[in-house]
Amino acid sequence: MRSKKLKEPVVYCGPDILHVARSFTAYTEMPAELRKHAEKCPAISVMTVPLSAMAETRRALKKPGTKEAIFYANILKYIQGR
Repeated sequence: MRSKKLKEPVVYCGPDILHVARSFTAYTEMPAELRKHAEKCPAISVMTVPLSAMAETRRALKKPGTKEAIFYANILKYIQGR
């Protein structure tokens, strides 16, 4: 009998979204409410990474101009309604 491959947890690496998601929170899958916001702001999906990529993503966020820093800024603008 083959064992079922477990899905890797994901981590939301964007800014806090009030009543929806906190930065660097791990999920077994992206929550429905977060998915709704990701439809309006695709950067949210990009910044929801596999757990194994979290450390690399955090390092990239500290460097201005990286795609991660740009996506983070896009999410901030979305949250602030700009």
